[in-house]
Amino acid sequence: MSRSSRLSRSYRLAAVAALLAAVGVPTATAPAHAVGTEVVCTATETIAYQPGLKLVPTPQKVSATRTYSNCDLLSEFDISSGSSSGTASQSLSCADALQAGAASETITWNTGKTSTFTYNRTVSHVAGQTVVTNVGTITAGEFEGQGAKSVFAGPTADTLQCLKEGITERAGAGTLTILAL
Repeated sequence: MSRSSRLSRSYRLAAVAALLAAVGVPTATAPAHAVGTEVVCTATETIAYQPGLKLVPTPQKVSATRTYSNCDLLSEFDISSGSSSGTASQSLSCADALQAGAASETITWNTGKTSTFTYNRTVSHVAGQTVVTNVGTITAGEFEGQGAKSVFAGPTADTLQCLKEGITERAGAGTLTILAL
């Protein structure tokens, strides 16, 4: 990897860290290759709701996509990006669309390898931002047995939009960190 590519990656990670710090999310101040860190990726998340969240619970088809990019790794040099996606059908409202709880996702890396991230999710609202923190373990596949954490921040749901046409999409940006054994 070229020096300019590494610098570019470092600047992107710094930009995400600055965004998270601006909304009050604690972030590691050490570089991606700090002792105890195996992988650090920038991340985006998009969640779509059909027909759209309202103030009262209604049946929704929920589609979620996460994209991990600009990954800095200590040991697995071929991995540079990944993604996960899933769908579910459930009754939701604007108030209960993002809640604390247990979940998992399977990340497919650009190499074709996968990692199953099983975690507990917490949700907080800080300065007009919704911050979702997922803390857990890679339970299968690449990096199995290693601790992991993802943090996403995005605008808090607009209550007026809940009263009108409904919220059909939420988006956030953040980081994924996988800890070294």
